[in-house]
Amino acid sequence: MLQVKPGAQVVVDFLNVDGRPHSFGILAQGPPYGAEPPTEPAFPGAESPDAHMGTMPGGNATFSFTAGAAGTYWYVCHVPGHAAAGMYGRFLIQA
Repeated sequence: MLQVKPGAQVVVDFLNVDGRPHSFGILAQGPPYGAEPPTEPAFPGAESPDAHMGTMPGGNATFSFTAGAAGTYWYVCHVPGHAAAGMYGRFLIQA
């Protein structure tokens, strides 16, 4: 689980150390996910570039966004099939 406060400026420096493409994004909709998770991030800018294509092995992506209202959100890998296979977790915004 990742946790931040409402209004926090969140900076994500995503490094892919796996042998296949991966990405990182924040969604309002929780699991279960189908082969392709929802495409709209919970907050403007809350996903790595080319999220559905993913960051190539050994690559990195940096992005930032402002955390919105308090609640439970989800970080996911947007590469097709990855979130459905369990690549997600809770992203909690709490005062």
